[in-house]
Amino acid sequence: MDKRLYAAGLESPAAETERNALRPEPVERRTESAPSAAHGASLMVLTGAVRMSVTRHSRRWVLGAAAGLGAAGLTGCGLLDDEPEPPEVPDPLQPLLDEAVALAASYDRAIVSQPGLATRLTPLADDHRAHATELARLIGKSLPSTSASSVPSAPAGAAAETVASLRTAEQTAQKNAVAACKSAPADRAALVGSIAACRATHAEALR
Repeated sequence: MDKRLYAAGLESPAAETERNALRPEPVERRTESAPSAAHGASLMVLTGAVRMSVTRHSRRWVLGAAAGLGAAGLTGCGLLDDEPEPPEVPDPLQPLLDEAVALAASYDRAIVSQPGLATRLTPLADDHRAHATELARLIGKSLPSTSASSVPSAPAGAAAETVASLRTAEQTAQKNAVAACKSAPADRAALVGSIAACRATHAEALR
């Protein structure tokens, strides 16, 4: 019976197996699937975060640069300069000028209180005023305005005491002028030396 079936056109099991073995195996094609919506969303979020971070840093850099330029401009204009101006150094002859003014004022007070000494003391007072004028011109200073103050008259016996006091002041001033003359430059030494000599003469005149 089997032989009849095979003769009628049916294949035997062995023939079917052989035919299947000779067929080429189908090649499996792998296709890449489109990215899922969730994956795309994560990419978009990541890109957005990176852009925001870059923008934030860029703004900080721009603001920092602008602040630096502004501070540099203010410093250049001197608005941020808090250092005080250096104090003015007094001229070495300033003490000699102050002393000449003080001596002239002392003689003026003595003349007011002792009118009998005016003839003797007035030339000496005038010398000190001349010294003060020359010293002020030399160091570029203006003389202070002085006015004779009202001094009560001294008793007649006080004249000797007034003269002795003025002589002591002249001796001290003469020593100061000599010290200033030793340290003065050549263009000033002549004037300071003449002042020292004049004060020595005054001290002798008041003996």
